[in-house]
Amino acid sequence: MDRDSGIDLFHRAQLPPPAIKGNIFSFLFAGHEANANTLTLALFLLAVHPSVQRSLQDAVDSRLAGCGGVAGQTDYATQYPLFRDSIVTAVINETLRLFTILPFLPKTTADAPVSIVVKGQKHVLPPNTLVLINTSAIHRHPAHWPAAAPSDEPRHGCAPYPVSSFNPGYWLGGRGGGEEGDSFLRPQPGAFVPFSDGARGCLGRQFAMVELCAQLVGIFAEWSVELVVKDDDEASGGWEGARARAERILSEKVVFDMTLRPGEMVPVRFVKRVGKEGSSAPGAGSSSSEVLKG
Repeated sequence: MDRDSGIDLFHRAQLPPPAIKGNIFSFLFAGHEANANTLTLALFLLAVHPSVQRSLQDAVDSRLAGCGGVAGQTDYATQYPLFRDSIVTAVINETLRLFTILPFLPKTTADAPVSIVVKGQKHVLPPNTLVLINTSAIHRHPAHWPAAAPSDEPRHGCAPYPVSSFNPGYWLGGRGGGEEGDSFLRPQPGAFVPFSDGARGCLGRQFAMVELCAQLVGIFAEWSVELVVKDDDEASGGWEGARARAERILSEKVVFDMTLRPGEMVPVRFVKRVGKEGSSAPGAGSSSSEVLKG
């Protein structure tokens, strides 16, 4: 089924040209920091979960080959439907679940009181009351997000460490599954709100998701991302020490100013993929013919 473009929707709403320009400006520039931070955090999480990264690369390779696509040349109409509801979207959603763009959402009851029910008890919020919704807590509520599924990768520490909790399998094949299929998880309304919700939800949500998808596909079609093992990591197990350090940074060094972002960088490197065959070593699935350090 064909989907209307944003411009089509703007025209259908009979918005005047200045309003259309203003909305396009919001799409392109207002969300650039949020998407940059989300992409950075996704790369960090994939660097410490090489098996997830290899699964993502396999999905990218097979889908691009199936549609005759070329890395770096993306087409929304033919390629995005192939990656929607795949492990690529699962990685994006799981990153947004653990590192939501805003750790809280400000809402107001406006001019009328609002009744809410908490644990079976009714509460009435007065008019013009500011309400702060804790999105970080919502995205970890055990009623909606059970403990991470078992993995063959080591788990350092425990929840709420994002590295230990990271599990894109939540989204594939239903809760906790690990295979792609027709049962991509649709969270209960209100349980997953990285872009807020309702009439005041983020108008750039679809644009942000498509942009993040294109970025991940473009990167991992040609590159792998690996943790950099520093000298002081060698004493604590080499790569395992680097992974433990990354987990501490992503748990304790994340800050909030305009959006949620890492306050300290996790050293990683991008390695050009040469062959598709990989070894069992962390970061396998790539060959280091060209390395960029960041």
